[in-house]
Amino acid sequence: MSRENQIEPGEGGDKREEAGERWTRADMVQVGVMVLLTTLLSLRKGPLPEALLITIRYMATYFIYGLAMVLIIVGLTKKIWKYNPGRVKIIKWAVGWAVFFAINQMIHEAYLTVTGQMH
Repeated sequence: MSRENQIEPGEGGDKREEAGERWTRADMVQVGVMVLLTTLLSLRKGPLPEALLITIRYMATYFIYGLAMVLIIVGLTKKIWKYNPGRVKIIKWAVGWAVFFAINQMIHEAYLTVTGQMH
């Protein structure tokens, strides 16, 4: 084990914080890009107040779905394999799932538009 992963007696602090569970610049950039991508994929057209409300509703739905998927997966892996991911990983995975759901929704709406099923 390297020095940064060890906590000396009397140092205090959370072991998880010392073991690499801090936000790095790369983590923040990755989450920021994924949130921006989700926002762009969630934009809807129409009058400004209604379109903004619909966009926010879609984004909230994607992030709630993403968090639910992560919590289900983490819950199963904790029981089966004794895996305990940190807060940073859980947030990154949840945002990643939100992007996944936003992309799927965009593809679905494109299909409905191409086939003439969406007005």
